[in-house]
Amino acid sequence: MSTRGFRRGFTLIELLVVIAIIAILIALLLPAVQQAREAARRTQCRNKLKQIGLALHNYHDSILAFPPSVVNNNGFRQGTGSGCSLGSNPTEGATWTILILPYMDDAPLYNSFNFSENFRYQLDGTGSATNEPLQEQRNSNFECPSDPNSSEGLANINYLAVQGGGDYATQLAAGNACELCCSNRKYYFNGMFSENSSTRIRDVTDGTSNVFMVGETKYVSLRASSGTGASHWQTWATGCWGDVPCMLGATAEAINGSTFRPVQDNYNPGEATTHFGSHHEGGCHFLAADGSVHFVSENIDLATYQSLGVMADNLPVGGFLQ
Repeated sequence: MSTRGFRRGFTLIELLVVIAIIAILIALLLPAVQQAREAARRTQCRNKLKQIGLALHNYHDSILAFPPSVVNNNGFRQGTGSGCSLGSNPTEGATWTILILPYMDDAPLYNSFNFSENFRYQLDGTGSATNEPLQEQRNSNFECPSDPNSSEGLANINYLAVQGGGDYATQLAAGNACELCCSNRKYYFNGMFSENSSTRIRDVTDGTSNVFMVGETKYVSLRASSGTGASHWQTWATGCWGDVPCMLGATAEAINGSTFRPVQDNYNPGEATTHFGSHHEGGCHFLAADGSVHFVSENIDLATYQSLGVMADNLPVGGFLQ
């Protein structure tokens, strides 16, 4: 008579040990995988700013000036001190992001806009019949891959033109800044971009390697709801409205220093104009006027950081960007 052999299987304890080992390996590997992915996204973000810089310089070579932050015909009037005001017939025109499209190999999209209509994006459906559908379309050229909003179908923007910098009270007294309507809607005039500006390379007397031209932001004027009070969603192609600076930021407050949420329903859209920041850990990217891109630590000396947003203050920055 033959005897039947028995196969020895895993005991419950052995199975649990194997599962625990696998879990430990996953826990050890997952941060490395996440770091590798973030490093790749950070590189993509940097490359997008390089392409924006190339487009801005090609625009300058063609037009002999950098584009304005936004075209606002008969609208904003720069004054001295707090004396800025609105014109009698503000017209929300094209933004710098639209004006450089032909220099980003996207002339067809540029030609699709109607420049005789306004660029004020209205969630209530009262905006331009031609431009509003285009403004609702995402444009990955102006989205940081690390921004979670970019994966949610929102046509947001992560790169703002630098309108200037410095302590607001000091710049206000010097006639380099003003505000309209509300204390958190601040305009600076000592940077490379403002409404209807036409800055030339020769105007950047601090040196193109020492002045910021575009900065990264996670503070965008998004409205999460629709209906009454939910207009003025700032997309990558939104023109200015009334007294609110748009498509602009200033090196005024510390990087990542704001306490308001990156996307907040019905918050005052002017709050985004004095902050830069990112979803990258420890700082954010800036495009310098010479086309170079730098990752700037959120721990940078505030006075140095503020000076980097100003194009002609003749203050040394110690070769910070060299």
